[in-house]
Amino acid sequence: MIGRRACNGVELHPGQIQDDINIVLGYAPLSLIEAARFIGSYSGDPVLGDHWVPVLGGAGGDVYAAVWGSNGNVRVAGVLVGEETEVEFGSLENMVAVFNECYRRGVYFVNGQGHLTMDADLYDDVYEAAVE
Repeated sequence: MIGRRACNGVELHPGQIQDDINIVLGYAPLSLIEAARFIGSYSGDPVLGDHWVPVLGGAGGDVYAAVWGSNGNVRVAGVLVGEETEVEFGSLENMVAVFNECYRRGVYFVNGQGHLTMDADLYDDVYEAAVE
């Protein structure tokens, strides 16, 4: 991005807001520095254990985290502020497949105001059918 300003791999534009870079409703990729900040905040979480890294983060502090199990498999946990952490996807590949299916089926869409939004009921259908 020669001659352009970028932050954590995202090209910046005047007036840009968080919603402009979300790839999943409410979540955007995290830089290594941002991810490191989350790790200290959730020390001792029994679902996350000692081997995890946040991969997507929300403006309110929620994250999707890759969690390595003792067998080396990676699952994805949803870490929601004020809620108990729980495994939401059986693998990173499964998470990406669900999100891709959400775009394919119109679960995630850009509304008339230009904001990424979703059909919550349809998301539940896609999630139930696709989660490992």
